[in-house]
Amino acid sequence: PEETIIDGEGARRVVLCNSGEGAGTIIEGFTITGGFVFAGSDLWFVYGGGIYCYESSPTISGCTITGNSPHGYSKWFEDQEYGWYEVYYPGHGGGIYALQGAVIQSSLIYSNQSNYGGALTLFDSAADACTVENNTNNDRVSGILLRDSTAANCISWSDESGLYEGYPGSFVHCALPGPPEPAADGGGNLNLDPLFEPGGYALQRSWPGSPCACPVSTLD
Repeated sequence: PEETIIDGEGARRVVLCNSGEGAGTIIEGFTITGGFVFAGSDLWFVYGGGIYCYESSPTISGCTITGNSPHGYSKWFEDQEYGWYEVYYPGHGGGIYALQGAVIQSSLIYSNQSNYGGALTLFDSAADACTVENNTNNDRVSGILLRDSTAANCISWSDESGLYEGYPGSFVHCALPGPPEPAADGGGNLNLDPLFEPGGYALQRSWPGSPCACPVSTLD
């Protein structure tokens, strides 16, 4: 990934899948960075600074997703009875926003920002064997935000991860800084420091002494 970089240059989303792409569409081995989505570039909501999958189910594998951000914005409306009022539309999925069947596996997702789901927002999608670290949020969940989705064998150690309000999801065999909310605990989760290799995030979890030795995707 460090040799093949796709850069949005802080001016655009990097990757968009919205034409019904299926599992045969594979995005593999790229660094996705510099993605930025802002008011006016999308109607109503702003989704997926790095990658946005809408009603598409590509496989994203072995990628590094970093330095991406969809920014929320406010819009004013006029009501004949009550006058002008403001509605805030938050950004979702700093690194990746995936809707309907996408699979993100064996990828490193760090230093992204959003209002909801700083690293990942997944609706009816899945993440497996991913490392998610050092992402930020303004409203809810800096790491992985799930709605009808599953995260398995993932590390989200410095980032909070959880469920989209009122919707189901499951964390299975993940390393998390604390126990997931009861409705999201699919079993086998660890509250242990993953002991990243000095100088970076050990995507393959092979650093001696790490309790997170599971480099192979279980979604294959």
